[in-house]
This record gives sequence, C-alpha cells and structure tokens, in this order.
Amino acid sequence: TSGEATSVGRELTKRGFAVANVGNAPEGVYIKRAAMVYHGPEGLDQALLVASQIPGSRVYNDGRAGTSVEAVLGYGFKGLVKIPPAPPPLTSEITVNVYNTTWREGLASTSAEDLRARGFAIGTTGNDPVKAFLPNDIAVIRFGSEGLDAAKVLQGHVPGARMQQDDRTSKDVDLVLGNGYAALAPLSKVPVPPERPPLMPEMV
Repeated sequence: TSGEATSVGRELTKRGFAVANVGNAPEGVYIKRAAMVYHGPEGLDQALLVASQIPGSRVYNDGRAGTSVEAVLGYGFKGLVKIPPAPPPLTSEITVNVYNTTWREGLASTSAEDLRARGFAIGTTGNDPVKAFLPNDIAVIRFGSEGLDAAKVLQGHVPGARMQQDDRTSKDVDLVLGNGYAALAPLSKVPVPPERPPLMPEMV
C-alpha cells in the first residue's frame, strides 16, 4: 500500500515516538502478520511498546545494538490500535503569525499583543506576505496538516474567521486580518477547553 509507512510514522510521532527513518523494506522481505518489530538485547521494552501499538505484531531479537527498534509492516496490517483523540492544544502550545491586510496601520502588532495576553506564542507580525485582499472577511486562519487543532483553538478567539489549509509542515498558524476584523472575542465567549486527563506512565 503506497504511503502506508509514512502515515504510520506520522501517527506514531503524534503518539510520542521518535521516528528516525521511513521507507520500504528490502526487496524479498515478506511478512504475513501485521508487523515485525526488530530489536536488540537492550531494546526489548521499546520493541514491546511499539508492538503494543500494532495489533497482531510480533517482536524479534536480531541482535542490533542500542535501544532503537525497527517496525516492518506486513500484509496483515490493518491499522494501529485505537486511542482517544488528543486534547486540543493549550494557547501556550500554539504559535501564531499575525498578518494585516487592511489599511489600519499597526493592526497586526496590537492584535498580536492581545493574543499574547491570552497565552498564545507569537511568531511573525506585519503585512501579509501573500498580499491577500480580504474586503469581506473578518480574518483567515491559515494552517498546515499538523496545525488543524491549533487553528480550531484560534478560531474560538476569532469567531467568523475562515479556515484555509496550505502546504506547510509546521504546527504554527497564521491569523490574517481582514477588513471585517474588530477585536478578539470576549473571553466569556471563548469555548472552555476540556480538562486534560492525568498522564499515566507507559507500561509494558
């Protein structure tokens, strides 16, 4: 299945694993089960933890050095084990670039300070580098494939903002202010984030 390793690697990264390399297995390697997770004498715990994410997988000690492991997907792979969706990011975990498309000088800077006061991390501010013209928009929130959750949180502070996905790979988002922008929503109108469950230690 084309792209299977890439999508699994991306999902494992979201789950906290450090993915070093993604690619195709050597020609001639045939694995009938869901996956094989190869490890060395020092990497058994790591291999078991990776295998716990792939139902039907098996671990195998191939004598490699260190604690790194290698997961090779097989013909029986049906997907990773289901986990609850991650809670939305906190404002302190979101970096926002604020851009102005209006005639109001300094709007990006003042809006960035308003966001900073609410805990957002601020990246770049200034005129929109794309030079968008937004005569009928309150704002546009630009984000990449990794920034959708952050964009949704930001939209709660800027109701009416239009979402626009681009090809960036980072998690930062852009708030592009249009002619209809007046101010952030009052905090009383911003959705309250769900309470985060306590982190449990990983067990094998």
